[in-house]
Amino acid sequence: MCQGDASSVRRRRFPNVKNAGDMSLSIVVKDAGGNSSWGYAGLLFVGEKLYGSLLNERFQIPVAPWVADDPRCWNVSYYVRYGNESNNPTEISAEGTYDVETGMLIMVGCRQVGSSLDCGILINIQLAPLNPEEGEYSKGKISSTRENSDPLFFKPLEISARGMYRTQAAENIRWMNIEITMVLLSLTLSCIFIGLQLYHIKKHPEVLPSISITMLVILTLGHMIPLVLNFEALFFKNHSRQISLVQSGGWLEVNEVVVRVITMVAFLLQSRYFKLHGLQDQQMRGNRACGVLKGRV
Repeated sequence: MCQGDASSVRRRRFPNVKNAGDMSLSIVVKDAGGNSSWGYAGLLFVGEKLYGSLLNERFQIPVAPWVADDPRCWNVSYYVRYGNESNNPTEISAEGTYDVETGMLIMVGCRQVGSSLDCGILINIQLAPLNPEEGEYSKGKISSTRENSDPLFFKPLEISARGMYRTQAAENIRWMNIEITMVLLSLTLSCIFIGLQLYHIKKHPEVLPSISITMLVILTLGHMIPLVLNFEALFFKNHSRQISLVQSGGWLEVNEVVVRVITMVAFLLQSRYFKLHGLQDQQMRGNRACGVLKGRV
């Protein structure tokens, strides 16, 4: 059964137990000597429902149904793997409980050590909330419940996982897509309005002297600065990178490139506007100079 008071974390949102993408973690395991290795903790079962596919055929822990009459506590089964891939990485099959309200994952696991099966392993992981504070991340410990003199005993291992949950990533991408859509709409309207102004000036060139040169400078710089700061986003290093970007679902980057292109169009139109104003100003000065010379003559 899950224990502990969840009132202190009532406002925190932790991963949904039925979302295998959030419950599965890329972990870093550090031993007592400070040596680190990469690993993975993948959700296999929630109750009797299969969520993962990394089943270890050599040994499996029987899966129990979810804890009855306790909606915050679920029985889960995990597959944990860490260590050097070229030097027999450690594989643990674990089963325990997950507290939805506190994000605490407590499991008992088994690992194969030579011809022996070590089932005296305790795994505690405190999952980071979906709305983490600065510097907050998932962390835990893998420890042995055996005596120090036991040949299968090992010193506690620290677990940490700093990756972003899929739910967080999806929400961030959704908001960024909304922001990009608003920027695209704003830039498109800017291009349309600047084009209409250029068309109006072409028909009525006498209105140019009444346009503020300061306003044109500010608007032109407003379109130029984003291009200078993000110019590399307009071009891909090679064709294969572009293909891999699209194949990997990198539509966010593609949208950003579209934003840069439309920004450049707006900048060129605004530059043309600025240039026309400058030509008109030079023409007026030339006319004045000619008038002065004629008056002296």
